Amino acid sequence: FEYLDQKSAQPDMAGIDFKVLFLNPTSNEVHFAHKDQEIFEQELRTTISRAKKIIGSNKILQQCFKMYSNRREEIIIRVDNCIIYAKPHFDINGMPNIMTNSKFEVFSASSTKGKECIKKYLSVWNEAINMFN
Repeated sequence: FEYLDQKSAQPDMAGIDFKVLFLNPTSNEVHFAHKDQEIFEQELRTTISRAKKIIGSNKILQQCFKMYSNRREEIIIRVDNCIIYAKPHFDINGMPNIMTNSKFEVFSASSTKGKECIKKYLSVWNEAINMFN
């Protein structure tokens, strides 16, 4: 975050496009997002609170964080020109299985599938609410 704080002082963050989505803890989906409901919402709120504290009053970085409310049907992570992708698996009760040791695909952001993933991510991003409002 120190690196991002430094880059945020430069025009267009020196070319860095940094976006983070958190599940909105007030969303109904929070009750279906994790197997361990006894701790998930509390941990989510704590993590969001910690992120807000680290980002502080930096208005540029505040714009990099949003909260979504929809069901997470895909896991899409973009790092530079690579997409890390997986589909969560759900049990018979509709609860997501733990993703630890799950397989992920890695492919180019400029591939057809990469472009589709970026489009999907940005669609969720555009519907999400700013975390600092």
